[in-house]
Amino acid sequence: MFSDEFRPANWADYVGHADIVTRIRAILDRAKAKGSPTVLWIGGPSGTGKTTLAMLAAADVGATEWSIDELDGDRCNVVAVQELAASIHITPL
Repeated sequence: MFSDEFRPANWADYVGHADIVTRIRAILDRAKAKGSPTVLWIGGPSGTGKTTLAMLAAADVGATEWSIDELDGDRCNVVAVQELAASIHITPL
């Protein structure tokens, strides 16, 4: 896929949203220091880099593609969110 071919492979290659990148990296650093699992919910308009941020965050903590669950906007509804929450054992707010 075209987007995958040009997707940044590391944090240094990611351009834009510096404040969000800083916040996500701080959350990941705290989680790694505590040794606790972390769930990130990244939302926003289409084409703003959410998937790229998610892939970089996953790589940062050593996750594999098997531990990533992407919920596309066209199938994001209450039931889908509840199923996702149940599958990763969290309670949504």
